[in-house]
Amino acid sequence: NIDGSWNVFLVDERCVAEDHEDSNYRAVREILPDNFRVYKVEGVENDAESASDGYLKTIRQVIGGGESSVPKFDLIILGMGPDGHIASLFPGHPLLEEKNSLISHISNSPKPPGKRIT
Repeated sequence: NIDGSWNVFLVDERCVAEDHEDSNYRAVREILPDNFRVYKVEGVENDAESASDGYLKTIRQVIGGGESSVPKFDLIILGMGPDGHIASLFPGHPLLEEKNSLISHISNSPKPPGKRIT
């Protein structure tokens, strides 16, 4: 039993509907109690680029900080895929070279589904 209220943001999301079996939002929402507010990536199933931009705005609105600051989280939980990927960042993928975006999208994930945000 965890008291208080919590804001939960997804480290990555697959570009599927929120009720799809591959949705991280769906999986997290199913296991966390109601006092955890889980922020979904709005529109992720339609447009990954717009959804990633919108999610960063949501994070900044909730956490605060300036337009150029890096949001500070109290806790980050990451898993690792069998191929070594973390947060939809796959070994050897060009997205690993991204240096400017805090949230980005991937359209050619080596693991289905191909479109994701991270």
